Amino acid sequence: MAQSEEIADTLRSFAQLDSRKPLIAILDPTEQRVYTFPESVTDITRSDIDELVDEFKQAYLEFDPLSASAEQFASALC
Repeated sequence: MAQSEEIADTLRSFAQLDSRKPLIAILDPTEQRVYTFPESVTDITRSDIDELVDEFKQAYLEFDPLSASAEQFASALC
């Protein structure tokens, strides 16, 4: 398994994200929130990413609570 896949699997497990692929998500350990692109996509486009980031910045996205703390988040990545 490639290192990037291992990181993705670790983050999915950590944030309790489903296994759909591809998945666009923003993890906010400070606010303990996880935001995901609301639709199932077959290919991720630049437009999809721009849309998610814009909606995140404008606080339009719904979120789920992130069950782990910022410290746990940091240690999961190390």
